[in-house]
Amino acid sequence: MKPEVSIALTTYNGERYLREQLDSLFAQTWSHFHVIAVDDGSSDATVSILREYEQSHSLEVHVNETNLGFVKNFEKAIRLCRGTHIALCDQDDIWEPEKLAVLLDHSDGNTLVYSDARLVDEEGRDLDRTLSDLHGLQFVRGDVAVNLVLYECMSGNTMLFPSSLCDHFLPIPSNFPFHDIWIAFVAASLGRIDYVREPLVRYRRHEQNITYQAGVSDYDAFRDGRTWVRNRRRLRRRLRNLLDCATIRHEEQALVAELADRLNGVQDRWFDPSLFRFLFSRRHDLYAIKRQKRYFVRVLDLSTGFRFVRWRIGLRERLRRLGLWKSRRV
Repeated sequence: MKPEVSIALTTYNGERYLREQLDSLFAQTWSHFHVIAVDDGSSDATVSILREYEQSHSLEVHVNETNLGFVKNFEKAIRLCRGTHIALCDQDDIWEPEKLAVLLDHSDGNTLVYSDARLVDEEGRDLDRTLSDLHGLQFVRGDVAVNLVLYECMSGNTMLFPSSLCDHFLPIPSNFPFHDIWIAFVAASLGRIDYVREPLVRYRRHEQNITYQAGVSDYDAFRDGRTWVRNRRRLRRRLRNLLDCATIRHEEQALVAELADRLNGVQDRWFDPSLFRFLFSRRHDLYAIKRQKRYFVRVLDLSTGFRFVRWRIGLRERLRRLGLWKSRRV
């Protein structure tokens, strides 16, 4: 029997791009799939568009009575899936026609497979960059859970995994920032993950996009003091969740516990040299980065305390008032 894929699509006020995404789903060369769409209380025409497609396509629509939020809405959609494999889908991207077929070809023997994605703007125009180009990400494969402790090098909209994996990652911890990070870590803790270099998704970047607002990495933390504090709190929650993960192996648990303990001491310091040495010694395990010089930058960022961040912000503001600092958006 051919694998049946359940596509878990979540929506919220996504009328602007939804039709283009749905059209790309139903243009897949792999025909054995169905779509489970869960709307999180949209106030625009999103539900009407879904109902329209439901009449003529293999699409099942569910509408939440109360807003669940981004992560829990995905969890509900995943729970409703009944195929042998599950692919996660955002409301505003565009899938290449061969996406499901290619990922399924690479799925044998793997707990999760993912691909690269091509970045496009609000109008769908190619930005001539891929997800792997952004922040120098390096895709990883194999038994690589330790690589995912700090750094997430894959996006949920590029993933495909067997439905049996759900028994291990559900429920998603309520305070975990993104569902795909959790799913990837659990999958890598249980077995082997693999990737496809070919970009199989056109990943739309716009101001309403969740990951655009949050940043691709958890560690772009020098934008302002509030960002630094928010990211550190999120990182500590993430590490606690990983320690509670039932599938985590002993060596990964020891590394996460040591990292969490060391991070607790850097809050009120300018810089923690012992944390820097620890991170730098484990840099190849903890960071999946293409360019070697980025290791130093990442390790330095994480080893720096809030006192330095406040000083840096103050210096930046003084330079801005003197006309010597120009803001730039990454």
